[in-house]
Amino acid sequence: MLQFWHLARSASTQPPDVVISQSAKLLPIQTVAKNIGLLDEEILPHGSTVAKVKLDVLKRLADRPNGNYVDVTAISPTPLGEGKTTTTIGLSQALGAHLKKKVMTVIRQPSQGPTFGIKGGAAGGGYSQIVPMEDINIHLTGDFHAVTAANNLLAAAIDARMIHEAGATDEQLFNRLVPEGRPFTLPMLRRLGQLGLAGRTRDQLSPAERARYARLDIDPASVTWTRVMDTSDRFLRDIEIGRDPEARAKGCARQTAFQITTASECMAILALATSLADLRERLGRIVVGVSRSGRMVTADDLGVAGAMAVLMKESARTATMHPHAPPGTAMHRHAPPCTAPACCSRVVERFHDHQGPGGRLGGRRSTIMPNLMQTLEGTPAMVHAGPFANIAHGNSSVVGDLVGLKLVGRDGYLVTESGFGADCGMEKFFDIKCRMSGLRPQAVVLVATVRGLKHQGGGPPVVAGQRLPKAYTSEDLGLLRRGLCNLERHVRNATLFGVPTLVAINYFPTDTPAEIELVRKAALAAGATDAVVGRHFSQGGAGAVELAEATVAACRRPSRFEYLYPLEMGIKEKIHTIATRIYGARDVKFAPAAERKVALYDRLGLAGLPVCMAKTQYSFSHDPALKGAPSGYTLPVRDLTAAVGAGFLIPVLGAMQTMPGLPTRPAFYNIDLDPATGRVVGLN
Repeated sequence: MLQFWHLARSASTQPPDVVISQSAKLLPIQTVAKNIGLLDEEILPHGSTVAKVKLDVLKRLADRPNGNYVDVTAISPTPLGEGKTTTTIGLSQALGAHLKKKVMTVIRQPSQGPTFGIKGGAAGGGYSQIVPMEDINIHLTGDFHAVTAANNLLAAAIDARMIHEAGATDEQLFNRLVPEGRPFTLPMLRRLGQLGLAGRTRDQLSPAERARYARLDIDPASVTWTRVMDTSDRFLRDIEIGRDPEARAKGCARQTAFQITTASECMAILALATSLADLRERLGRIVVGVSRSGRMVTADDLGVAGAMAVLMKESARTATMHPHAPPGTAMHRHAPPCTAPACCSRVVERFHDHQGPGGRLGGRRSTIMPNLMQTLEGTPAMVHAGPFANIAHGNSSVVGDLVGLKLVGRDGYLVTESGFGADCGMEKFFDIKCRMSGLRPQAVVLVATVRGLKHQGGGPPVVAGQRLPKAYTSEDLGLLRRGLCNLERHVRNATLFGVPTLVAINYFPTDTPAEIELVRKAALAAGATDAVVGRHFSQGGAGAVELAEATVAACRRPSRFEYLYPLEMGIKEKIHTIATRIYGARDVKFAPAAERKVALYDRLGLAGLPVCMAKTQYSFSHDPALKGAPSGYTLPVRDLTAAVGAGFLIPVLGAMQTMPGLPTRPAFYNIDLDPATGRVVGLN
């Protein structure tokens, strides 16, 4: 166990999180890697405390059984959060540093939106942190910047294509795209194959075929792709682009918006892809809108998906899809026929040089490689991808879980977390992430706090940056009792999926024994296998040993995991199932825009995708003001979008925004540099 700053761990004397992090004596990342079973050649260090993990470790450990798969979720949170990440890390430290189990923590990388907006960081807290916390919260290995760049390149490509098509005949457009004497590029060959024109040379295409190839004829009103940035900026929620004279003259000015980077489909794709080849294929399948004739227009149609894939890795060493790669490989399956057979021997040679589900195929420091870090107590952690759970699917990367489960082995434990409350992240973890990865969880740990349950019972508003009202810092059993319905529904929802569920009561110094006992009894009555108090914030892994023992016991119970709905169910039926069985709604009402999208996606053959609800995290319903466990209401679906590359549909509920806004007193007021030392201060 690492030696770190041992001060009295009470609310009044415990140092700030960033001070605890900066005072820790960290292991070299090579040592962390060796301790979990990684070979030197399987990591790419990014400084002394972070490393990228090559995915060819999956090939080496293919025959090793997976470890136990544990998801940490929570009740409906207050704006301050209920300590889900802190519990995830404390539990992992208890399992690894105290119970001596093989363990891996896998969490999302925090967004700079909440870091500088409300929370001020999301790397855990107190003595249960992933460190260095400055790295995890700010930039890390640049994965978020790569996602932002790839997303915005596609946005620029859409608008550029529309303006160039508006001012050219079919023949002019074709000649500009494919100048005489220039060969078809790999993205062009892919599109020719998709159009059934594979093997044709430029001169063999008829005028009609040239027009089919060159003109996408995107309907501007159908474009759903937006630009992104990883900053909360409410003034970018509704903007007009194309105000310059050329764009206006060609009718290309339009209303659009920004989203936060964590809501980008590119981020969801990063989190769900299983290899660089899979990443490339998913990027190509992104649907940006439809043509005026009603055909889906994809990133591959625009010829930009390959460049997006290159942006989502930090080197240019990439093996490309090719028809003459070894049969059965991802490089071979979806490629159009080759028009230059002389290159094929070189492609096959290059494939064997980069082969594997990741490995060298992933190049150096590719975004698809998970980031290896450590907890305060030296246990290993993967920090990778960061989709929001109230907008996107809210879970860390599939590859992080795949690698981690192999590294810990049959008797080990992978502890991951799903974002926000169980109605958001946990439901999406089961119905989207587990469905796509094929992994099956052994246990769920549901985090609850007395503070959070009092808030759900009708307590006064909790505002970031302001002192908590007295109701949350003094005993009030009546208020707490009114909020227990929120905990009870979350427990029952978890058991709907057939997974053993225990409750972790994240302890605050103001919690009283009577309040703790009330929560514990309610959890057990609702069907939890156990309910355990965790003091990991102030005591690290030592404060979560009882929780770790209860988690081990839960993993030994039979798990009869099942999805909430089959993919064969219709779009409306899936939404209705989640609304009624998870949220407690009586019915669902679709706005006209949503009705049109349902009909469109049915016609385009997308009805078989799972759904990823975009909703408030503060309530089971669409309305953050509806606390506790509301029921009998009608759930409004405002809109529906398709994330075809990621592989799900997104119903937008109520007034849900995909670009957060900064509060009056953002967390950035606390953050600065100490000019004498250059250290970050105030990042908690």
